[in-house]
Amino acid sequence: MSMLITFIAMYILGYSIDNLSLLAMTLSIGFLVDDAIVFLENAVRRMEAGETAMEATLNGAQEISFTILSMTLSLAAVFIPLVLMPGLLGRQLQEFAVTIIISIIASGVVSLSLTPLMCSRMLAKHEKGTKTWMEKKSNKAIHAVLGVYGRSLNFFLHHKWVSFGIWVVCLVLTVVFFMAVPKSLLPPGDSGFIRGIFQAQTGTSPERMHEYQNKVDKILQDEDAVNIGITVSGLTGRTSASQAFTLGFLKPRDQRQPIDVVIKRLKDKIDQIPGVVAFLQANPTLQISTGATSTTQGKFAYSISGIDRTEVYTAAQNMIGKLQAYPGSLYVANVNSDMKLDSPTLEVNVLRDQASSYGVSAAAILSTLDNAYAQNYVYLIKKSTDEYQVIVEVKDAERTRQQDLEKLYVRSSNGASVPLSAVAQWRETLGPESVNHINQFPSVTIYFALAPGAVLGDATKFVEKNRGGDPAAATSGQAAGRGDGV
Repeated sequence: MSMLITFIAMYILGYSIDNLSLLAMTLSIGFLVDDAIVFLENAVRRMEAGETAMEATLNGAQEISFTILSMTLSLAAVFIPLVLMPGLLGRQLQEFAVTIIISIIASGVVSLSLTPLMCSRMLAKHEKGTKTWMEKKSNKAIHAVLGVYGRSLNFFLHHKWVSFGIWVVCLVLTVVFFMAVPKSLLPPGDSGFIRGIFQAQTGTSPERMHEYQNKVDKILQDEDAVNIGITVSGLTGRTSASQAFTLGFLKPRDQRQPIDVVIKRLKDKIDQIPGVVAFLQANPTLQISTGATSTTQGKFAYSISGIDRTEVYTAAQNMIGKLQAYPGSLYVANVNSDMKLDSPTLEVNVLRDQASSYGVSAAAILSTLDNAYAQNYVYLIKKSTDEYQVIVEVKDAERTRQQDLEKLYVRSSNGASVPLSAVAQWRETLGPESVNHINQFPSVTIYFALAPGAVLGDATKFVEKNRGGDPAAATSGQAAGRGDGV
């Protein structure tokens, strides 16, 4: 009945049957039977003294109702701090705490209502001294345990300094172990699924990325532990043009080494490809994601943002440099970021005076470049069974060099064709591949994974300790968790 009440309350609150709620119900089983056992044993004790079932129930309820109430409230109060715990960990444990509190309170209600009713109607007559075979066998073991407990209790009551010394030692060891034991929210586990990216030099062409992709595919196919390997490039909406997804579905655990060993072996092989760096990670068995940023480049991230973009980039570069200065770090590995400042860029400057003298507007120049290089969609041709998009662009062979811009002409206001070189200048330079923002402020997100054997608590302290220099004073940093959270 207590579990049924718990399920009804969970349904009303919108909770699901997941690992945390199942854990709460598993732990609460011991609490649920305690209240009923207390009432039942007291009723049986009174019946052995000669009372009827009804009399034993009524008199027993007067004796121990307050005891059951105090037991229920004290047990429920233990889990109230989990309900009030802030942050990601608090939000995840809230369902666990509320579920177990509901089950405990439900047990108390049942023990004060249904249990007395069942005792008054269902208990058989108990005569003092009469015991069943099961009672005789179990009582022998119980008496033996009580004997040991009685002797030890008598010893400690006569030697109180021993009890106090043990208490002090336990308290000191509790503090020591709390400081020394590594702390993490959820272990990654071995899900048998590897995901990540491999990254080439910024500005790598799609053709070269396809060559790299074929080489990585070959490595995945040759790896004995991998059952199915998949690589995907060209998804510029999810990754940059110089990055490609890597997915690996591993064989059953009894047919391969642990997933960490397989990841290291694959990463070492992919890193041997000239110009390619891999960032692989095990997909966590239990995943709690804050949704703060992408999970493709690392399991965890540290974001830096500020008003001045230059200061943000300087602080991020200092921080990345310090983290990468520890190649044998015991805490973090695979340090990477979304700050790509070396993207090949062609900077086009409009010569406004010359353009004005030719009657060419800046909008006309932008429209010409858009039509030439942006795969500009201009029209849709509809047939009875199909549709065709009309896209205007320059042929691939005629737009690979900056000199090809000299072949473009811009339409002036009087209808004349003016060479683009007469109204604009251009030069090759390096610039950011994209300018990322958090809350409308320029930002840089630094990705990292945990080193083998490291836990999140130590890694977070290590990252905080190595924040980038003085320029970081004008920035704000925050950790964002994915996979098993922060």
